[in-house]
Amino acid sequence: MAGEVTYQPTEADYIAAAKASFRAQIRGPRALRGWAIIAAALTGFAVYTAWRNPYWTEDPFGVVFLVIWGVFGPPLLAGISYLFVARRGQRRFRQQKTLRQPISWRWTSDGISYDRESAKGYQNWADLYGWAKRNATYLFFVNEQAALPLPERILSAEQIADLDKLLLMHVPRRR
Repeated sequence: MAGEVTYQPTEADYIAAAKASFRAQIRGPRALRGWAIIAAALTGFAVYTAWRNPYWTEDPFGVVFLVIWGVFGPPLLAGISYLFVARRGQRRFRQQKTLRQPISWRWTSDGISYDRESAKGYQNWADLYGWAKRNATYLFFVNEQAALPLPERILSAEQIADLDKLLLMHVPRRR
């Protein structure tokens, strides 16, 4: 139940991790709560505007626009933001030279660690906030937003089975 893998990260790894992390975040309770608040606020403002303005029946476009924007605005803005995620991941990889260093991952029944020239880290399974598997990338969440990516492409079938077994035993799956 112990595994180890070392690999050279690529730009594609960081782009896939950025996309997977973004999708995990917008599907989380924090984002959904924010969308619900925005939709409720704009719909409430539309109702208030209609109530205070006796002429809204003559020109209902403003009220209808607020309701439509409240319902479709947050997903539209999230979709537009998603279009730029790949570019941000690409720029981060090109600008931060330490991301290009080889990285070693090790896991045991106690936790998971990573090691590279510029950084080392260890997380007990119990200390992880959660994990997800998106776009053939494992994401180990240390909190609601920060995730450590591990590309599945570098793992053997036995390592994938071992890691999945450990994660299911010790860490809650989120998102």
